[in-house]
Amino acid sequence: MSEKKTRLSEIFGIENVIDSPEQLEEYAKCESFAYGLAPDFAVRVQSAEQIQECVAWANETKTPLIPASSKGRPRRGGTTPAVPEAVILDLSPMNRVISVSPEFRITIVEPGVTYSQLQDELKGSGLMIDMPLAPPAEKSVLASVLEQEPRLNPNMLWSAIDPLRCTEVVWGDGTRMCTGDAATGVPLSVQQEAHRWQITPNGPGLYDYYRIISGSLGTMGTVTWASLKCALLPEVHRMYLIPSGAIGNAVGFMYSVEHLRFGDSLFLMNAAALAALMGDSPDSVRSIRGSLPEWICMASAAGRPPIPEMRAHAHAEGIASSAKDAGLGAVDAIGDISAEAVMSKAFSPCAPGKYWKDAPKGAAAELFFITTLDRTPAFVAQMSGLCKELNYPFEDVGVYIQPRHQGVNCHCEFIIPYDPGDAADTARAAALFDAASVAMAGNNAYFSRPYGKWAALQLNKDAMTAKIHAKIKDIFDPSDIMNPGKLTKY
Repeated sequence: MSEKKTRLSEIFGIENVIDSPEQLEEYAKCESFAYGLAPDFAVRVQSAEQIQECVAWANETKTPLIPASSKGRPRRGGTTPAVPEAVILDLSPMNRVISVSPEFRITIVEPGVTYSQLQDELKGSGLMIDMPLAPPAEKSVLASVLEQEPRLNPNMLWSAIDPLRCTEVVWGDGTRMCTGDAATGVPLSVQQEAHRWQITPNGPGLYDYYRIISGSLGTMGTVTWASLKCALLPEVHRMYLIPSGAIGNAVGFMYSVEHLRFGDSLFLMNAAALAALMGDSPDSVRSIRGSLPEWICMASAAGRPPIPEMRAHAHAEGIASSAKDAGLGAVDAIGDISAEAVMSKAFSPCAPGKYWKDAPKGAAAELFFITTLDRTPAFVAQMSGLCKELNYPFEDVGVYIQPRHQGVNCHCEFIIPYDPGDAADTARAAALFDAASVAMAGNNAYFSRPYGKWAALQLNKDAMTAKIHAKIKDIFDPSDIMNPGKLTKY
């Protein structure tokens, strides 16, 4: 047994140390073409104390550590090792919902908690968590909020980091601390016994540490739990589809709805994306796509106490009025696809091993960035032109546009399906992904979540930002052991 394996076995137990080449090779793959190196080991983590002990050892031996809390196929390359001899910290066994407070609408979760698990836990308290669009069954809730995945309810989000609140983090130098309201020096359990809930993310002191952790791809430290803001389950929920033949009309509708703060859920998809969401096989996706208009908005009006019916009715009228002003109409269904069915799919995690973006061909690359709603038609036109140049059928590309933070900006995503068993199809998709990433970065797409090659594209736009990233990394991870080669080295 090697010295490294011996030490990892002492910390985590021999049964929790993975060194199978077949299993380790899976960490080197990524569906969005951010390929890397296989790690030396992966370890199943059971506690924050183990993480702290492992980080101390890694600093002594200069061993790279990569925290990963979601299971399943890697999709974006955030946990794909960029350097040799790395150790993956598999946080999925830490899967407790530590607490739920209906009064303060706060839940505290460990990294391994999935959306299905959390939804079931919150229902009993009359609560829900703001969701990303139909996440994979294996997706970690904590990873999702740290990665700032867009939520379906833009009017309910008061910052880009919602619903994240407080955290406990083990920094790269081995320091273990709490952020926000939790940073009292008192154990979490004692705080909650005294009815102190971890609501405010700012601090400790005058510095907002949670901003360093969020979106950092595990390059600063490892989060062991986080508190999340929840919402009340609606008592009344009215759902509408707003079909459009042109993206401009759909964008006009969304601007109106967001400006007047109507509705709850709001997003836009093209026919290819909605067919992928609603289908479960290539044949069903093709069949559904043929019956859909070019663009479809989803909007909903929810009613919660004390006047659920009145609120839902008023917001539904506002949605209908905004649609009319944009030259569109709000309907309950388009053919066999009902608004209720779309909403159900959108707010439900996918079945294990089946992700909706893979339905058309078996795999899909995801190209996404932040922009403003008015610029999305130009990006769609740009993608169409690139598809023609590179001989990729544009009608197969899914487009998903999600307003964020009450509409001040939006998540713009292009879903590029490919058949992983067809080398030519995979190469064509990879060429489009690479070309579109460069072209859209040049068109001021903001890669706020800079996975893989996007880090160079984004950070090279601003030398000062790159220097600040490196300086912050030196403070919190001076030995550069946390996911090295990402963000600060490119």
